[in-house]
Amino acid sequence: MPGSRDIYACGDYNVNSEATDFTLATYTAAVWRGDNTGNVNFYLTIAGTNPVSTAANQDRCMGVSYEEKTQWITVLL
Repeated sequence: MPGSRDIYACGDYNVNSEATDFTLATYTAAVWRGDNTGNVNFYLTIAGTNPVSTAANQDRCMGVSYEEKTQWITVLL
């Protein structure tokens, strides 16, 4: 975030690294906030049942944005 030491990031990981079909693999999303000194202030994982199919959980984090005017953080899952 501009003017602060905070850093927000997100990503996801394949829970079963042995999976051969990555379109059906089980994913868990993660979001974290840290600062520019290396401290992690929070780490959050996001996972749940896929509501539209019988496929494995596929929670993916695609990006984080910051709106300077409202000071809102938006996470795209």
